[in-house]
Amino acid sequence: MNIVLFSTAWGPKHGGINSFNYDFSISLSNYIGGNGKVICIVPYSSAEDELEAQSHNICLISLRMDKATDSFHLDWMSNIKSALTERRLLIDNMIWCGHDVFSGDIAIESRRLFGGLVALIHHMRYEYYESHKLRCDTPGDAKSQAQKDLFKRCPDAFLFAIGPLLKKSCEEITGRKCIELVPGLAQFRESNQLSNDRLKIITFGRMDPGAGKIKQGQLAVAGFGRAMRRANENPGVPEIWRQNPQLTLVGIAEGDLQSGALAKYDADLQANRSTNVIAVPFETDRSRLFDRLNEANLAVMPSLHEGFGLTGWESIAAEVPLILTENSGLYQLIDQGLKGQGNEYVKSLDIKGGLENEDIHEDDIIQISDAFLEIGSNLPVWREKARNLKRLLLQSNMGCTWERTAQIFMDAVRPESRGRRLDHMAPNVWAPNFRRPQPAHRHIREIEQRTAETALKAQRIVWVTCSPGMGEDGFCSVLMERMSLTLRDTHIVDFSGCIDKNDFLHKFRSKHDCEFSEYVKYNSNEGSFWLFKGVDTKSTVSVVEEISEILIEYNLSSHICVLSNILNIYLSRDDVKVIKLNPLDEIDFKLYLRNNSQNPDRFINPDKIEALRRFTDGIPAYIDAALKELEYTSITNLINNNEDNEYLKPKGICFDDIRSTIVSIKNSSDSDEKRAYQLLLALMAFPFGAQLDDIKRFYGPHGLHGRHADILRTKSLIDVKPALFLDSNKDETFVYYIHIPRPIRDVIKEDENIDFNAIDEKALNICLGKDWRHGKIRNSSFARKISAPATDDIELENCSELIFRLFLSSKLRDDSQTLSEVVRLSVSFAGLLLDSCRFKNGIIFCQHAIKEFTPREEFRVELASLRIKLAEFLRMKGRDQEAIEECNLVDLSTLSNLRKQSVMMTRVLCQHDLGNIDRSLIEAREIIRIERNSANALHAQFIIAKNIEEKSRRVEAFKKILKKSRKGNHYILSNNILIEMYDEEDKGLKNEILQEVMLQKNGDYYNFMRALSRYFPENDGNDLVTKSNLMEAYHLLSSQRLMGLFDRYHKKLWDIFEAGDEYDNLIRLFRHSSLIWRLADKFEIENKYLRILGNIYRSGSLIQEDFDKDSFSYFLLRHEAILLLK
Repeated sequence: MNIVLFSTAWGPKHGGINSFNYDFSISLSNYIGGNGKVICIVPYSSAEDELEAQSHNICLISLRMDKATDSFHLDWMSNIKSALTERRLLIDNMIWCGHDVFSGDIAIESRRLFGGLVALIHHMRYEYYESHKLRCDTPGDAKSQAQKDLFKRCPDAFLFAIGPLLKKSCEEITGRKCIELVPGLAQFRESNQLSNDRLKIITFGRMDPGAGKIKQGQLAVAGFGRAMRRANENPGVPEIWRQNPQLTLVGIAEGDLQSGALAKYDADLQANRSTNVIAVPFETDRSRLFDRLNEANLAVMPSLHEGFGLTGWESIAAEVPLILTENSGLYQLIDQGLKGQGNEYVKSLDIKGGLENEDIHEDDIIQISDAFLEIGSNLPVWREKARNLKRLLLQSNMGCTWERTAQIFMDAVRPESRGRRLDHMAPNVWAPNFRRPQPAHRHIREIEQRTAETALKAQRIVWVTCSPGMGEDGFCSVLMERMSLTLRDTHIVDFSGCIDKNDFLHKFRSKHDCEFSEYVKYNSNEGSFWLFKGVDTKSTVSVVEEISEILIEYNLSSHICVLSNILNIYLSRDDVKVIKLNPLDEIDFKLYLRNNSQNPDRFINPDKIEALRRFTDGIPAYIDAALKELEYTSITNLINNNEDNEYLKPKGICFDDIRSTIVSIKNSSDSDEKRAYQLLLALMAFPFGAQLDDIKRFYGPHGLHGRHADILRTKSLIDVKPALFLDSNKDETFVYYIHIPRPIRDVIKEDENIDFNAIDEKALNICLGKDWRHGKIRNSSFARKISAPATDDIELENCSELIFRLFLSSKLRDDSQTLSEVVRLSVSFAGLLLDSCRFKNGIIFCQHAIKEFTPREEFRVELASLRIKLAEFLRMKGRDQEAIEECNLVDLSTLSNLRKQSVMMTRVLCQHDLGNIDRSLIEAREIIRIERNSANALHAQFIIAKNIEEKSRRVEAFKKILKKSRKGNHYILSNNILIEMYDEEDKGLKNEILQEVMLQKNGDYYNFMRALSRYFPENDGNDLVTKSNLMEAYHLLSSQRLMGLFDRYHKKLWDIFEAGDEYDNLIRLFRHSSLIWRLADKFEIENKYLRILGNIYRSGSLIQEDFDKDSFSYFLLRHEAILLLK
């Protein structure tokens, strides 16, 4: 099968028909592949044209005629025959395709001489077009009659038309059925990134004298000038109208300077001032044409009549807001495709046209200037509408892709291709990005995979919900692998935009040219796997539930996985399993990095791994994007590039859908939805989440309430996550955090009209109090919160993020006062972290702060303070050598004697812990020489005393130092001495020692935990050894990874839970502790407790229905892993 298309030029020369032919030829060539050849015959072509066509597997034949010809002549038939014969392209089953009156005659004549089939494509209705275009209707009438004769001449020709208006026209002319072809939307290399600060309007198409009246280029110019005048006369018009708006008129004849000057003159006359009007020739280079579109933020197609309107269609493809005439096939296409809602997304005008000798009508000037002012004054809203219009058209039953155009054409001329298409309607056609997972996906989310596999085997259907970018395709393909299914068995169905079952069936039929029932019957092979996507509204959920039930009942061997971005989903059937994919936890994140990176050895440093996890939020799509960047940069440079996160936006996430949802509540007239949008902005200050009670007064007395959060949650703009506690009786509703998923935050950040600095400062006032600018935060709500050991790290991460965001914004604004305040705050914040035993968080915060502050000389003192605290954090985490290195970097010249002693004391303690006793004693004596009565000097004496060999003398020295320490109110040092004395087994002081330490719980919690743990071996019934105290300490120790004490508290809690048959808490405790042990590579401890739990499980005491499902599934997974290992 060879398809021959006759066109007057290759590429977009001489107007829209050739532009259509170019894309149509390529799509046909791609569609038929090796089953035939696409041939394009033109009067003239260049060598470059022929090479370019060849790159698309198209044979371009030039008849070597005059370049300027705009139609074919029958006396060229001998040339055509010779060209086809020489190339051996004449075969039995030829399809000859002519474009209207330009090449229809030659197509019909070719079929008569050589056989085969003929197809005619209707591009314009001369009866309508020429009567507007010309002053005299005689030539127009001749062309109209020639067009009617052409389409009636060949009764067995296949008839096609571009868009609905021309389809109707063709059927009126012939009295026969005509098939509508919708051009594909052009693919732009880059999305339109033009800012909303300046208005850049474009209108284009041929502007030659013959077409000027019909195209109404002069109207666009006059309307622009009139809009400029009205804007200048109205001081209330937005600032964008005073930023030198520009109109580009594309389509004047090459070298026609007079038309360009006349266009500017008309605009200036209407504006009563000079205007920025640029007139350029029609572009034959498509890339340049598309570049012009990408440089515009408003397009105009004001024609009196357009059979279709390809220039407007290209504007839609470029996501540029569009003003167009209602008397066009394009407007009818949009309105029909969107079910009468076309005016919601484009600005349509009823163009009257000029009277008598005038080309334009005054009423038209008024209405087009109104349209300019409306869109220009609300540009962000209209640009969002343009993005949504393109998305909705692509999701509609029209398809709007060139592949779909080729498919419709081929199904009409070669019906047998339909059966082959049903046979080959594979996932690589429906979802080309769906593929077997990379190794990284096979080793993560084991619990979710197991749960999904179990549900598929039991109910044959499972729902998977997540916010965008969670690696859902990878998850599903791994699930297929576990179910031993192949890609050949997989059918991917898109439900996007379906409002009910009939709508889905209609869209499926229109998109794939077959009934859904027919497709199901054809593919009812054993073991088929159906993946339903685009299930993102309540209506599509109902449709999918209904279709799923029908499919499961019809095909007893089918399995269905439904993917949805609805985070808070409710199904009509309670027995259908819903699995939610969350960001990767620390274990899965490490596995994903190592298995998905070309150089896994880069990911060894735990601090950098944690920083990268925070940077990507643990979301697979963002991790993938980061790994791509890391092929060319370092982890440090990637994370430090705070100014521009645009490059990290994953390509596979549909940000347009998110924008549309956000705009809908932003512009809503409903008061609760407006308040919900305010809540969304407030949550932007808390990227790790916030409890609603903490921010309900963010905007003052008019609170943010649960109903506002519910609106956001229903629209999947926020998600919830609980803070985890061991005690299964705890009221977890109090500790739910609401947060904005990363892709949604990224979209909100695009809005240049939001004052994020003001939001961040308001959030700091709420968290740290209004005195934070002076570094006074001890009495803030945040300080009270983190004094509670079980407080989640979320609170700390939010404050840390707020501080650094404010620092960066102040640096960009060169606001030296706020910079100084933020640096002062950072020192106070680090001190608060130290006092509350948040050592792990303190390391991350101080390292980040030091990196930001280091280049600035004016912060030398604060930088020294942060290094001192970082050294202390590192020491408390057992990273003594790193702590010593930080101490050595401290600029001692900025410090008082007492602060110098503090630095030296940290070094002494680290050297002592490392076993460098002599070195630590030398520096301890140096500390004493500087100032004998300070806390650090007493601490140095204590270190020296610890190395006295004789026990009695050692204990006596402890007592003397303790007395001095108590006198100086150095309670932390006193507590350290008391615990040391207890460990020396001074039984007479036992109760006094530990009681005194534990009375200091609120001021020295670390030593409180140490002291409390001293009771564990003896199992003493001290009043403070309660489950509440034990669990609080356990949560703090697990979050800060303080392994020695953590293991002791875990054992004590385990003994209590086991003795009381508290199996639910036992399962939860194992899950928490297992994560910590696995991160620390302490698998032998995990195995020990797994064996204990395994014995209890085998005894029948553990029944899954009685426990937290996630924790129980985790236990089963780890238990199975250990058995396999054995």
